[in-house]
Amino acid sequence: MRTPFASPLAGVVSGLFVLILPAAANSLLMRGKVVTEDGSIPNRSIRIELFCHDTGGQGITQTDKKGNYLWTREVDPLSNRACVLRAAMTEFDSTVIDISAFNWSTDPNLPPIVIRPRAAGGSNADVNIFFEEGVPLAARTAWNNAERLIQKKNWPAAERELRTAVKVAPKFTRGWNALGFVCATQNKPVDARDAYQHVVQLEPKALDALLDVARESIAANDWDTAEKTAAILIKEDTKQRYPEIYLHQATARYYLKDFDGAETSAQTGIRLDRRREVPRMEYVLGVILEAKGDFPGAREHLTQYLALDSKAADAAEVRTHMENLGKPRTAAQEAALEPRLELQVTKSSSGLEEAWVPGGMKAMAAIVHLDGPLTYFGFYSDYCRAIIREVSVGSTQGKPQFIQSLRTYLATISEMSQLGERNEDGTRITLSLATDERRKATEHILRLLGWKLGQKDSAVTVEPGDQPEDSLRQAIPTALGIDEIHMQEELEAGREFQFDIPTENARLAGGENWSTLLKDAPVPPGGVAASFASDWHLAKTCAGLNSMSEAASAALLTAADLRTLATRYADQLARHGGTFSVSSGASGGAVALPGGAESAPVWQKLAGENPRNAGPFFRAVLDKPVGTLAAFYSVLARSDAAHQRFFTKTTARAERFYAWYRQGDEFRNGQARQVEGWRTELLQKLPLDDAGNVRYPGGKAAWTASAGSDDDILLGLATLETLVPIAELEQKRGRPLDEGSVKLLARHYSEWNSLFPYFARLNATRNEDFTALERFANAVSLSPAVTQNTVLGEWHSLVELISRGVEAGSISQNAGAAAFRRTCQDLVATGRVAPDHSAKALAVLREIAGSGDLQEAVAGKILRLSEERRAAFDRILKLQNVPQIGNDPESTATVLSGMVYAASLDPDGLLVNADPTLLRKHQFLSLDKQRDQRPGVFSPVALVPSASGAYLTGGLVNLGELGKHFAPAGRSVARSTPRDTPSGSGSATGGNSVQVATDLPPVEADFKVSGRLVEVSATVTDSRGRYVDTLTRKDFTILDQKNPQAISAFEPQSNEVSCVLLLDTTGSMQFALPALKNAALRLISELRPEDSVAVYNFSESVTELQAFTTDKASAKRAVLRTEAYGDTALYDALARVGQDLVGRAGKKVIVLFTDGKDNSSTLNPDAAIQRAKANGVPIYTIAQGEAIGHKDLLEQLAGISKATGGQAFAIEKPSEIGRVFDKVSEDLTHGYLLSFQPPPSENSEWRPIQVVVSAPRGLKVRAREGYYPE
Repeated sequence: MRTPFASPLAGVVSGLFVLILPAAANSLLMRGKVVTEDGSIPNRSIRIELFCHDTGGQGITQTDKKGNYLWTREVDPLSNRACVLRAAMTEFDSTVIDISAFNWSTDPNLPPIVIRPRAAGGSNADVNIFFEEGVPLAARTAWNNAERLIQKKNWPAAERELRTAVKVAPKFTRGWNALGFVCATQNKPVDARDAYQHVVQLEPKALDALLDVARESIAANDWDTAEKTAAILIKEDTKQRYPEIYLHQATARYYLKDFDGAETSAQTGIRLDRRREVPRMEYVLGVILEAKGDFPGAREHLTQYLALDSKAADAAEVRTHMENLGKPRTAAQEAALEPRLELQVTKSSSGLEEAWVPGGMKAMAAIVHLDGPLTYFGFYSDYCRAIIREVSVGSTQGKPQFIQSLRTYLATISEMSQLGERNEDGTRITLSLATDERRKATEHILRLLGWKLGQKDSAVTVEPGDQPEDSLRQAIPTALGIDEIHMQEELEAGREFQFDIPTENARLAGGENWSTLLKDAPVPPGGVAASFASDWHLAKTCAGLNSMSEAASAALLTAADLRTLATRYADQLARHGGTFSVSSGASGGAVALPGGAESAPVWQKLAGENPRNAGPFFRAVLDKPVGTLAAFYSVLARSDAAHQRFFTKTTARAERFYAWYRQGDEFRNGQARQVEGWRTELLQKLPLDDAGNVRYPGGKAAWTASAGSDDDILLGLATLETLVPIAELEQKRGRPLDEGSVKLLARHYSEWNSLFPYFARLNATRNEDFTALERFANAVSLSPAVTQNTVLGEWHSLVELISRGVEAGSISQNAGAAAFRRTCQDLVATGRVAPDHSAKALAVLREIAGSGDLQEAVAGKILRLSEERRAAFDRILKLQNVPQIGNDPESTATVLSGMVYAASLDPDGLLVNADPTLLRKHQFLSLDKQRDQRPGVFSPVALVPSASGAYLTGGLVNLGELGKHFAPAGRSVARSTPRDTPSGSGSATGGNSVQVATDLPPVEADFKVSGRLVEVSATVTDSRGRYVDTLTRKDFTILDQKNPQAISAFEPQSNEVSCVLLLDTTGSMQFALPALKNAALRLISELRPEDSVAVYNFSESVTELQAFTTDKASAKRAVLRTEAYGDTALYDALARVGQDLVGRAGKKVIVLFTDGKDNSSTLNPDAAIQRAKANGVPIYTIAQGEAIGHKDLLEQLAGISKATGGQAFAIEKPSEIGRVFDKVSEDLTHGYLLSFQPPPSENSEWRPIQVVVSAPRGLKVRAREGYYPE
């Protein structure tokens, strides 16, 4: 907000031109401050005066000893009063704050009023800019007449009156300013420029007027004046409050052919426009770079322009321009594509089309979990859509306590903004414990941030709050960019800590209309942003309006007020409003229709309103039952031009397809939960030829024998749903499908659609091949489920290998089609599955692979694997215990599918690496097909969660893509020979991991041991539970199956510890998380300098927040970043983290905290527990909340802790977390690390061990209980 000294311009425009509507008042508590030019506080109390154009000036409040003032303003959003605030102090001039457009959605924390000594002989009388006596007597009648005419928008008559006023009073500054505005409104840039130049002559420091001169000079193509004026303003604007002036300077220099200077101006403007309110500068820079021949740079900035203002009036032109960047053009094309830099950003907003963003856009975006770039124009649309996602039925985002956290944030920002020092960019908060008064204030602010003051001995501590209610606040510091650990360190060291709360505005379509709508509602903390978090209809209306261009939203608001939009059209507006646009900038302009201007009669018939009247037309589109016309309009608006023209070619066609569309099942759950399906896809992707007619894959005869019109044929097709998928398949194949193939594909679409990727890759397949597939499917469907599963495993494996061979170039397209056909034919006989189908499957593979070892031939000849992929292939064969090809027909499906697994998956994926039974659990005939819930025998591949561990169902197509989403196994991947035991007790063999920690040495150790040392952590206590830390190597004996073993290495408790914090951050942890963070930070603080700590959190997956480090501050920051969300993948997390520890030297421990039963892991409990036991790292398990209600879970956690030498805890309340963590922290600094060389073993079964101490009596040892040898 600009506040030029003694400006005669402030507020006049916004005050004069607000529409006069019925009054409705509300109150707004406003806070501000008065400072001198150097930022110091005046040495006396100063009166704050309010000046309004209809009442003159009056004192309203006084500043306190710190220069602060409070004032309760009665806000009338429909008033046309123009008002400013100023400081009244003898012999001092004051900046003014224009509050004309303030309403309850405005930031009530005002920028500082700055005072400075008045120049000798100067006068402060001009600050009475609205007082009638401030108008020269000779000009008063004309001025009053102009004011009335302006409010009636009678611009020509107002101009005549204003010219009279300035003629009789040539030094009437405000008269010249108003004349410039009126001329600009009438698109008379030369006259407007001249009027603003008079203002500058009379008031050289009026920077707003300089900006207006530059703007109107650009509009008048007066490049020289624009460039010179811009230079003056840039020199005078020492605080860089006018970044848009660089836009005008860059434009002027571009037309003056000073391309280097233009580029410098544009780049400077972009740098200074921190809020990105002038996206046009990106466009101008792009055009400048194009002129300099830098086409990549031009494309980058033009793309950024569209990203910042996707609804720009010239967006379509810019996209066309980008498509032709750097291409040779004819003279006519050059003229058509000439960029128009003179299309300028509109005049600076007076606040009528924007709203306060409490805490700034970046902080608010963090609170509502917005991703992607934030823009002044798009923020409120994105913000409201984030709210909609959270409150919508069926939402999958599901952030716990989302709305409550948002409301808490808004209230907190509103309160903290009152507690600090206000500046132009926001509020600065200073925390200090230096005095009792400052400590009390700091303690209050810390509570608002979810922190607290504590006491340790005689020292004050600063800690995260540990109460459930703190969970709603602890995201705020991160959102504001506060370094909490630095804050903690500074305050505990007795120093001050400061942070800033930014204040920003963002475009809010509807502007003052929101105040009108909400005039009777109580003012919530956070203004209009808080209202959107309180009423989902308002959020939806906001999202819809802000997704539209300014012209489109303004047009709609002329036909329906916000109350109507919110109560009747919120759902359809939110979903489809972004497709409403107008072809001109005026609110009453014609609609930019899907189908172009020639489609206007069609849309008028459908909507019942003329598209030339944008507002009524948009309302009519929204008004059709359950928003179906709005959805139809939106679908076509998002289609390409060819499809728009096709469906709007005639009124009859549009009506028929609209009727067909709205009868679909997309709307069965209502407009709010519309799920776009195949009907939407057909409207957007119907195959068309170059002439715009329907193109039928395989020819028209493949679809119909009718000679009717395309409309009749399409709407009468029983297989219409298959038309687009088959057309897309044909396009991917790169060659036409024959008629017979299309008929079969359409007939069996619901059964075969999961196989379409194969049909695209094997593009030589034709009718006879698909006929063979049909016969195969029929024969298989007649067999028992067990037989179906086996033969489908063989079929899917062969077809996948054939497809991969074609992709690798080892099999030609014709040979691939022949192999596909033979696979379908040979596995069945006389309409049934062939009795020797397994032998025939191997014969098919042998035919395409050639002689020799089949596994070798598949890897080398068919798949042509690289050296790296071949190593992975071999590892998976071992991990999954894939047998050698032999004479056992029962294993053929396993052998064949095992090779597909090996070719498709990552051996370092947790599920593949840790579950040796994964391959054998594969159900090629999915369960729903076995239960006759789906037609046919083919299904897409899917991962199915199960209490016994996840498994795969369906075919093998795109198995590799699915595998990319498997959780990683960890840095140090298991290296062992797995076993076939169904309990998952086997482990894995492997090579190098795909990810290696920078602080880890090359990993050779493993959770299986052969020729390497077994590490044993042991903690010793006496009969009273006190730690015994004075034992030596000779005091210990390790028994391996009761046989003593020589201790190879011994480390006392004084050596460093590597500690992992594995924290459950699932959704149910929301209110326990504060106590957990508090306790975890204390534990980290109590580690010794040489100890290392790593931080992981888990919900649906496990995330490493901080790799091992001795930097305790970094580890604490990682803990503070955790937030509650998602389900519980406890066993996956435990397996992954344990594996990450393998290879680290010295004592290692895992501290696991969880509050719930696993419901999301891919591994079964036995596999995860075996992996933890085999790694041998002591695990401290802490169960809380829901977890203690599951006896089996508690037993599992206790078993893990006991077997690894850790401890298990179960607590009932979050308040107990700190006590338990203190006990764990104490335990970590005690104990011993021993290792021994294991004896040779002929099997890989679990070998129990026992650690005993010789003296004194009564000592207890807690250590791992065994290991797995190779």
